[in-house]
Amino acid sequence: MDHDRQISFAGARMDESPLTWAQQIMWGAIKRRAPFDPAFNIGHVERIPGACTLGAFCESLQAVTEDFDVLRTRFPANTSGMPRQVVEQYGSISLRVVDAPARAARETADAIRDELVKERFEYATEMPVRYAVVTTDDHPAYLVVSASHLAFDYQGVLCLAERIKNRTNGNETRRTYDVLHPCDQARFEASPQGRAESDRSLEYQAGVLSSFPVTNFPTRLPERRDAGILRAAVKSPVASLAVARLAHQHGVSPSAVYVAAMAFAIAKLANDPRCIMSVMSSNRYRRRYRQYVGLISQGILIGIDVDPMSFSETIARSWQACLAGYLHSRYNPPDFEALLRAAERKQGHDVAVAFFNDRIGGTGGSAGISTEPGPDIRALRGRTKITRLPSPEAGGFRFHLAVQGRRSNPELMLSVDTSYVSVNDVGALFLACESVLIEAATEGANREIPLKI
Repeated sequence: MDHDRQISFAGARMDESPLTWAQQIMWGAIKRRAPFDPAFNIGHVERIPGACTLGAFCESLQAVTEDFDVLRTRFPANTSGMPRQVVEQYGSISLRVVDAPARAARETADAIRDELVKERFEYATEMPVRYAVVTTDDHPAYLVVSASHLAFDYQGVLCLAERIKNRTNGNETRRTYDVLHPCDQARFEASPQGRAESDRSLEYQAGVLSSFPVTNFPTRLPERRDAGILRAAVKSPVASLAVARLAHQHGVSPSAVYVAAMAFAIAKLANDPRCIMSVMSSNRYRRRYRQYVGLISQGILIGIDVDPMSFSETIARSWQACLAGYLHSRYNPPDFEALLRAAERKQGHDVAVAFFNDRIGGTGGSAGISTEPGPDIRALRGRTKITRLPSPEAGGFRFHLAVQGRRSNPELMLSVDTSYVSVNDVGALFLACESVLIEAATEGANREIPLKI
């Protein structure tokens, strides 16, 4: 049985404001990728424990929608083409209800998620979340969410799903959590305190741009080249285990180890140990943002001097660079663009950096993975699987790596502009990174692993 239910809401207020800094950046990315922007949509499946009724679930979804302005927000464009946030006080949302036997419930939920994320959001007229619920014997079993990236980042979607689940199970009420709304965030960013925070970030990033080359990629393209975007999904059990072990050994996040490996690859490609890249910061280290339901993440420039004699040292430098970046990762996008243009004029060519995004989040490196040294890691080497994906008509960064899925079994999503990095180089670089990770994780934290750059 498959049917839709309309759920009416009556929020506490109407509101309207310009986009937040994070939303402005995402809107620029959406415009560049249109009409392929559904690639930005965020899908998620959340198991609903217990045996609540469908009616109780709908009441919980209604309550959460009323609590969070972002769930009642449209993004109509003004006369200059830039959207604004418009929060509706009254209206309704649609919930797709699909019944499935218990043995097929999760598979059904995954299929619905994959279907929903392919549909483009009508930003000006549509609320930024689509919902479905898979029921078993008339009891909700799985919540399915497809969210617009203009309104949510990955951590924001997880926070939303957690709120709905907790509300459904009776573990949470409106009074047990504080709500920060995107319109309020936009007003803070326009305040003197917000501008001061942006100024500190821009000063930090100006220091990175003055200390490192503004690109690690060729500034002149060869006449014969493989123009296009290469996209691939990589499942590497050996790299996942090595990253977890190295994160545990060094007391750093898995992100720092991935960034170290990525810096090594870029340094090898550029034949220059000075590596500049942009890393995504979730911006959730402050209490007021920790459970933020919405989009707050921004990319931040970091610079890493890759130590050719020690991968351990490179990991330590990556960790310090990431931490420094995370503390300065909130800024006004137009001012940042002006900073980039000034750096380009000074160095004589475009700013073009690699980009890393850990969509899993958190700092734990070993959930579900043995972090003890052992001979089993090398046995996984032949299990790496690379699946080439359909390529978009337009790209963004010249070298983009994202980590998603579960920390114990992550999937690496790679996107490369083959005008600058050949298909053969991509494969060679990944295998070189795998080898460094394997050797470092196998030999232990105290053994220096030279990097052949």
